[in-house]
Amino acid sequence: MAHLHPEIPVQFQENVHQATIFEQRYLSDGDQMSLNVAVGAWEHILGHATFATTPEPFQLTALDKAGAVFLRRYWMTGQLTDLNHALALWRDAVTHTPQASSDRVPRLSNLGRALRERHKHTRHLTDLEAAITAFQDAVTHTPENSPRRAIYLNNLGNGLRASYARTRQMNELGAAIAAYQDAVALTPQDSSIHVICLSNLGLGLRDRYARTGQLADLEVAITAFQDVVACSPEDSPDYVTDLHNLYLSLSDRYGHTGQLADLEAAVAVCQDVVAHTPQDLPDRASRLNNLGNSLSDRYEHTRQLADLEAAIAAYQDAIAQTPKICLNAPCT
Repeated sequence: MAHLHPEIPVQFQENVHQATIFEQRYLSDGDQMSLNVAVGAWEHILGHATFATTPEPFQLTALDKAGAVFLRRYWMTGQLTDLNHALALWRDAVTHTPQASSDRVPRLSNLGRALRERHKHTRHLTDLEAAITAFQDAVTHTPENSPRRAIYLNNLGNGLRASYARTRQMNELGAAIAAYQDAVALTPQDSSIHVICLSNLGLGLRDRYARTGQLADLEVAITAFQDVVACSPEDSPDYVTDLHNLYLSLSDRYGHTGQLADLEAAVAVCQDVVAHTPQDLPDRASRLNNLGNSLSDRYEHTRQLADLEAAIAAYQDAIAQTPKICLNAPCT
């Protein structure tokens, strides 16, 4: 039987076992019924008449783990009630977890993640501000040598970058980039979290380039995305996104320098992006359009008819894969 830390009261052992097993089953096969069973098990525990009289360490651990299950169901269904429930559980857990407890920081991080998710849903800036505060507290109370510090720094960077997108305050973008840089420096190059932090660093630097036009930021962003692509397996779900980020950055550099070598690199990467984008993905049309644009730009340089023909073919494919939008008349 799976065990929580601390010890599980006898009356809840079967429920905890059920919640753990069905959550793992959901993570394995994505079956929503399994997730519903896990949610139901935690609801039974939290609503039981004796729950409030159990040892506080068990109560706080139950709140934390139940919050994670409710957040998973929100990700699956988009029901705000599940997200609000997760938030309430994590707020309660953080409030009652002693400052000196090693459990407080991960619970702060979970609370921050849930607040950021609600900001995405509601666009309320107060949620994002509270998320950033939680992430900052998590970083502040995490030792420099902790293997989880990079994760908390990455979360902080994501929150600050999201805030910059709303406020356009350059100090927030600078702080986000600094957090990502620290996270990258703390992670082994062969770790998955290193790749995630490096990709986010590239995004932050590209944002700053778009604002300031400083080519140095774009150069570092391109190097970051190149490293991310080199480290990512082609069957990774993020591989095409990483390639696309590299293409956009190379295209930006071509727009800045006008150098044919930058355009050649952008075309090659964009062709790779299209080749790895499934036929039924909604983003495929826009990526084909990008390829057409880059090929058309290269034709302007080279006057090679093959580039123009390939650009036209890419545009035609993009149109064919774009749903018709009919205004004031039925589609035929």
